[in-house]
Amino acid sequence: MTLRFKTTTRQLPVGQGGMMLTVIERQDGAAFRFVFDCGSLNREHLQQGMESVELAGLEVLFISHLDQDHVNGVDALLTRAPVDTVVLPGLDALSITATAALAADCEALSGNLIQLLQDPFGWLGSRGVKRVITVSRPPGGDSPGPWVPDLLPGGDDGNQKRDDQPFELRMRGNGRLQEKSRIGESGIEVQQLDPAGLLYLDLGWGGHQWMQWLLLPYYNPFEQVRVDAFRKAVKDVLNVPDDCSIASVRFRDKLVKVLRNSESRERLRSCYDHLSSRRNAPSLSLYSGPARNQHFWICTSRWPNGWSLNGKAGWLTTGDAELGRETMYAPWRRRFEPLLPQVAVFVLTHHGSKASVHERLLSGLRGATALVCAAKGRKHHPDPTVPPLVRRSHLGFAQVSEQSDSEFWLTVENDPLP
Repeated sequence: MTLRFKTTTRQLPVGQGGMMLTVIERQDGAAFRFVFDCGSLNREHLQQGMESVELAGLEVLFISHLDQDHVNGVDALLTRAPVDTVVLPGLDALSITATAALAADCEALSGNLIQLLQDPFGWLGSRGVKRVITVSRPPGGDSPGPWVPDLLPGGDDGNQKRDDQPFELRMRGNGRLQEKSRIGESGIEVQQLDPAGLLYLDLGWGGHQWMQWLLLPYYNPFEQVRVDAFRKAVKDVLNVPDDCSIASVRFRDKLVKVLRNSESRERLRSCYDHLSSRRNAPSLSLYSGPARNQHFWICTSRWPNGWSLNGKAGWLTTGDAELGRETMYAPWRRRFEPLLPQVAVFVLTHHGSKASVHERLLSGLRGATALVCAAKGRKHHPDPTVPPLVRRSHLGFAQVSEQSDSEFWLTVENDPLP
């Protein structure tokens, strides 16, 4: 028997920010729900997105990065509905220092963010989260290379018997994983995903193969030359090790001490230009879709200009990944290149800014729809040059704003034919 399942993904209308909700449902009643980002510059608009999340809760919350317009609703979301697992980019010393420096530079260094940086596991654990998965920063600016389907177990082995719990989030990596660690009194489970690692769900038997839904994250950090310059610039206020493991409690305490002193905080703030003059933070991208090329029926959707999705089901979202520079774009492209033909919806990085969207970024996505998540009336989000560029690249274009009728959704069902 071929197992059928349905997936609905919604880009919710939260204005200048981002919130994506996906629900995967099997015919036997099992369901898996996750959200990517939860933030907006306007709390009223964010509330519209919150109301779409069922009180029964979420299996996973993905956080692209800790900028306010992507995460200032996380606390309220965790209060509204239980969340089992949080996935976020590197919690190494460099990453959290960069986050703090950018927040100070943008005058967004709230008490809540300081608490999160000092004790991320305690902060999340006290709000009901049971597991944290942090995606490691590649050492020395190395690229993790392209996605390789062979990393997934199973496949066309003819084995239909699985004792695994349905829809359990699984992870695989090339390197050592930090499995079932316990941090402090929170009792929270912490896992560190290898830069080339992946997350996936086992869905069931279909079409002579074991079917899996891929949740492929990529942490797009700054290049090593900029990292070195930043570490050198901040050395007189904080010695930041270039170590990709989770920052120690001692280091996090030192960072918070710097942030609570106005003079040292100002010196830290002034160093962020060494990483990015565009005020972008290292950000998580995520591909959500079938692990292998498979045809899907489009049940319902909202896409503009009559573009056909041609049976594709993948959704690729980028947070604020800085993809305007070749040194940042090239490794991102290598990571996702094999999956681009399966992408039906591509969420443009940094709300469609001119510096982030270019012709090469859009190549290989023919027939997909490009989304911009931005409030109405913003001067450069999206930049006026972006919609024409998208259409010249043979993609549909849509803007998800604060207006409720701008919500973009896609519901697909797997082809039941073997």
